Amino acid sequence: MQFKLDSLETEKYASRGELRSIILALKMAELKYLEDGVKPILLLDDIFSEFDADHRAHLYQLIKNYQTIITTTDRDHIPAKLLTKSKVVEMK
Repeated sequence: MQFKLDSLETEKYASRGELRSIILALKMAELKYLEDGVKPILLLDDIFSEFDADHRAHLYQLIKNYQTIITTTDRDHIPAKLLTKSKVVEMK
């Protein structure tokens, strides 16, 4: 599968944030495909650190109705709305 942005191959020309956005779009499409009565659990590895505040807010809207496990190295990257509804496990 090959992706292009403005007719350029993403693996050569896309920024790290653009690549993360593409991966996230694929992950969300996969969720919709797998969803058949029971919503699957969503696993996200440090995704919020890759996005600005607007993209974080949009991502929150996409995942708020799914059971989600999120890893992060910085809790400040997680939207406050999400933290208030979450169980946080801190690893040291």
